[in-house]
Amino acid sequence: MNTKVLSWNINHRTKERAMHPDILATIKDLLPDIVTLNEFVDGPSRLDFLSELKSRGYKNQLITAKLSIHNQILVAAKNNLELIPISGQVPQPQVASNLIFVRCEGLTLCSVRVPAFKVRSEKVLAWEFLVEELKVKKPDLVIGDLNVDADESPLIWSALKNIGLNRVPSERATYFGLRGTPRRLDHALARDGLIADLAVVDQVDGRRLVGHSATHASDHAAILASLSRF
Repeated sequence: MNTKVLSWNINHRTKERAMHPDILATIKDLLPDIVTLNEFVDGPSRLDFLSELKSRGYKNQLITAKLSIHNQILVAAKNNLELIPISGQVPQPQVASNLIFVRCEGLTLCSVRVPAFKVRSEKVLAWEFLVEELKVKKPDLVIGDLNVDADESPLIWSALKNIGLNRVPSERATYFGLRGTPRRLDHALARDGLIADLAVVDQVDGRRLVGHSATHASDHAAILASLSRF
């Protein structure tokens, strides 16, 4: 088994913004087996993009439910996708729309964006729920925007390691805000028994993907996890 999973926060926040052409260009360049896009906002303007994904072989597509103004996750794959329902009581609606478990390519995959809660108690609730779901579902790979740097919140990383999920090492920043130091917010965590590598993708065809002008696809770099078993 050799599987490549692309994850990308495309920075649409809560708006049905135009899909930047470099999103498809990056997928075409990297040829992942599974694509996950977070901060995806579904709507009528997405039909052409989803159709183009299908024409490139990603005929199996799942999108988390649209809940109020909250953004969503798109998962697209060349092979069959089986949705695994969330089993616990979700503490906040934005957690439900930013979390999905699927089976594909012989893997159980969790794609996630942890919302950037400003109130600590809300963040704690979200993380407690996520860790419990991961205990139950036992995914082989967790990938997405965790909204926490690798050097922050050691209790979070310890809780994930205690349930058999190990952060795939990468020292490169994935998020570039308007102010402050670039941060490593997008991560892949692989279960014991998987060999995993992680690439941070911030260019395609010589064009920079990350920034804050109309020429940039997002304020996040994409991440590409490559997986195989021992």
